[in-house]
Amino acid sequence: PSSFQVGNGSVTDTAHLSGSTGVPTGTVDFFLCGPTGAPANCNTAYPGAGIVDAGQDKPVNGSGDATSNAMSPTTPGWYCFRAEYTPAQGSKYLPASHTNSSTECFEVLPRGKIIVEKQTNPDGATGSFVFSGDINATLSDGQSAFTDNLLAGTYTVTETDPTPPFDLSIISCDDGTSQTPSTWDVAARTATFKLDVGETVKCTFTNVQRGSITIVKDADPHAG
Repeated sequence: PSSFQVGNGSVTDTAHLSGSTGVPTGTVDFFLCGPTGAPANCNTAYPGAGIVDAGQDKPVNGSGDATSNAMSPTTPGWYCFRAEYTPAQGSKYLPASHTNSSTECFEVLPRGKIIVEKQTNPDGATGSFVFSGDINATLSDGQSAFTDNLLAGTYTVTETDPTPPFDLSIISCDDGTSQTPSTWDVAARTATFKLDVGETVKCTFTNVQRGSITIVKDADPHAG
């Protein structure tokens, strides 16, 4: 693939060798450099900073192909392969190498994070509110909880019914400009996070405290 999220894939590089006097024989050494901000920044010298062994002495098959080890980088950024050919004894070809090109590079994308925040009206009202689903937490006014290291996808969080002391009045999420904005259902007390690659989304649940009335009984005439 040209890209994948951390922990959700691996990449191999296949070097194809051809020549005017038949299929080359020998082995190929593979190296992987990165992470960098862009493919052009990859280091092509081995050994060197940011470049690792991706498979040594890989044999060239009858079709002229050699394949690297499967590589699964765990840090986001761009990575590029480098392959160096070593001819077999008696080969009609001289050693040669090919360096980085856009077709040999791939991007490892970061994972995402979802956050749920609790607010009350009036501010600072005393209470504990229970959330379940892809975040499990008990929160008071102004507190938040999160789940991170998430692949892109859909996640849900639901608040346990806070009545009678409170009513859930508003749910809002902060990714309204996303191509796949999160949604919510106040009646179901649920936020549906639609997490894009590497995105952090926060949804806020606001509860309104119910009022109270006091009845005072007064006899007339007053009892003596």
